[in-house]
This record gives sequence, structure tokens and C-alpha cells, in this order.
Amino acid sequence: MANRGKQENLIFYKLLLFLPFLAGIFDWIENTLELFFINNPTEFSNILFFIHSLIASLKWLILPIVVGFLIKLSFKGNANTQPIS
Repeated sequence: MANRGKQENLIFYKLLLFLPFLAGIFDWIENTLELFFINNPTEFSNILFFIHSLIASLKWLILPIVVGFLIKLSFKGNANTQPIS
């Protein structure tokens, strides 16, 4: 049973490792769409603008998840350390 919990944690940590890279990809797509908007200010559709907004929201949604995970890891790491005597 304990081994299964460790495997689930490992999968969870691997997924969280890819979140910053996913946010970077979302940022790249968002910036590309913004360049398209700047170069063609009259020729983009409402759907394209909606997709841009959705990608930007997803990018910013990843930030608190990653920061919260880093805070959780920092407290977990401090609990395992021994005080210096």
C-alpha cells in the first residue's frame, strides 16, 4: 500500500514539474496572437480574441498552483531538517 502512495506522489510531482513549461508555451502562443492582432488590427475575429483570452487566463491560473506547490515543498523541507546545535 505504501508503495502505491509513493508512485501516486511521483506522478503528481512529475505533472507539477511540467506546469511551468506549459505556462511558457501558453505565453508564447499568447504573444504570437498579440503580434497578429497588432499587425492586423481589423482582421481578427471575436473567436480568435476569445482563444487569446482563454490562453492568457490558463497561463495565469498555473502561477498560483506552482507557487503554492513551492511553498508546500519549502515547509516540507524545513520540517525534515535538524536544528543546528
